[in-house]
Amino acid sequence: MGTQWQNNSCAYDAVITVLFNIWQDNPVTVTEDWHEFQCNLLDLLAQRFHRHESMVINRSASHRFSLDQIRESMRHHLARISTNFSFGSYASVHCIFEQFLCTQQPVIVADIVCPNGHETNRQQLTTCNGECYGRH
Repeated sequence: MGTQWQNNSCAYDAVITVLFNIWQDNPVTVTEDWHEFQCNLLDLLAQRFHRHESMVINRSASHRFSLDQIRESMRHHLARISTNFSFGSYASVHCIFEQFLCTQQPVIVADIVCPNGHETNRQQLTTCNGECYGRH
């Protein structure tokens, strides 16, 4: 199950598709496990997944969502969190996953290195001098 590209959504598509496929294997257990992260964004995502059109028994229910709609909803939430997620801008999968998989206590620290040798800024992981992350 996946999404259709729209307005530089590549990184968001990848993250939503991976997380949905993990969640779909065991929705109740995964939702409970994700809740332990104490990350509001991840909790909201799980709530949206529960309302995905493949999960809603009553097909006439008014609150069904496609993965594309879930992705767009999450993009709006991320855009409110940081200007790094402005609509239409390039974003990295790493930066998006950092938002979804955050915890109260650090469990891993990532080091971002540009393969072209450019200096990277930890505060702005979405681009590397406009050349490396998310550019095609």
